[in-house]
Amino acid sequence: MFFESCSIAEDLKQIWRNKIHDVESLLLEADISFSDMEGISKYKKKLKTEMRFLTALKDLPISELKKYLETSNITHLQGLLNVAKRHSCCAFYKSFAVPQRKLKREVDLVVDGGAKWVKVISRNVRGLAMDFIGAGGSANRSIIEQAQDYIEMAQIHPYFFKMPKIIFEFVHGIPDLLQHKLESFGIEVIGDMVDINKFVKLPIDFSAYDSDDIYDSTASFSEEKCLNANDCIVHTVNLDISTVFALISSLTHKNGANYNYTSRLLNAQAALERKKPVLPPLLKAIKGVKLIICRTAYDAVQSILSTVAGPKEIIRAKELFEKVEIVEDKLSERAARLKLSDRISQRSKIIFGSGDYYKAVTVTANRHFVCAAAHQDIHFAVFVHESRALSEQKQLDLRN
Repeated sequence: MFFESCSIAEDLKQIWRNKIHDVESLLLEADISFSDMEGISKYKKKLKTEMRFLTALKDLPISELKKYLETSNITHLQGLLNVAKRHSCCAFYKSFAVPQRKLKREVDLVVDGGAKWVKVISRNVRGLAMDFIGAGGSANRSIIEQAQDYIEMAQIHPYFFKMPKIIFEFVHGIPDLLQHKLESFGIEVIGDMVDINKFVKLPIDFSAYDSDDIYDSTASFSEEKCLNANDCIVHTVNLDISTVFALISSLTHKNGANYNYTSRLLNAQAALERKKPVLPPLLKAIKGVKLIICRTAYDAVQSILSTVAGPKEIIRAKELFEKVEIVEDKLSERAARLKLSDRISQRSKIIFGSGDYYKAVTVTANRHFVCAAAHQDIHFAVFVHESRALSEQKQLDLRN
């Protein structure tokens, strides 16, 4: 009996040491694979909290150690990182506002540039089964409630004008009825499906109070609204003022980047242009799509052209606008909510808001506006490029 107790104690100590090692490994992996990733600091903070929790268990009596080890969150954190590595992850624990409720909720992982949202579930199948039939007694939100949260957020925060694809990945498997229910919502489920009857006895009236559509393949929202990985097809592009200038500037044409300008700004942009020309990706982004520009942007361009542009730049602008439809200023509902600030001017609000209203991807060099809007939980569909100023008049000055 004595030796058996010693063996159990040593086993628990080894489990404890393994968990400590796992946290250290995850911290290292996070730094190596996701050092600059949005939200990685939140993930690492959770790991450090877990490390403090485990370290505090060092001198606990064996009788208590087992109980606390079972509450460790390391399995979930491990599963989250493994899932992030398998997908093209671009953000951990990204917050999205739900204005109607005046709150924010987090998405575990944002992947494929924003086209997909992933929820990682590390609970065991028995616990999931108990919760699904209402016998779990957990104070936490159920998987179904969390699924509804994700759907609500995805409807409010579209990516390229479609709902992000929602994926629920179950690290340790999922009861079959829960999987069918989630799939009926249009959620993609990843994980080993297990017969729920192996873990719980279903109440006689379960199907009556749960819903009649557990096996119904009709989604509660149209899956056509949900974005698939290869579904980011752009049909309409909204031109920002900065984009028009990049397209017509002499700096981006022929020998324009090889001048030694008197302007520090133009010299800096010329150096960037020599290393990485802005036109190739920009022309690719607008090729074969409908081009629009809102009235405010068009009027601003014309005003600036009349004072700053050179003769060839004016010709290029005229040729460009022959291919562009001028549309009336409009504000989408969410753009109208933007609060003006140092980086969000009324003019920019109208330009980006019009693009959003017409369901067009706004092409822009105004990354400050894009970031400032994102801080207000409004994520516009944009293609961001480097800025290029009009330069022909300065070139002519150098020749004279």
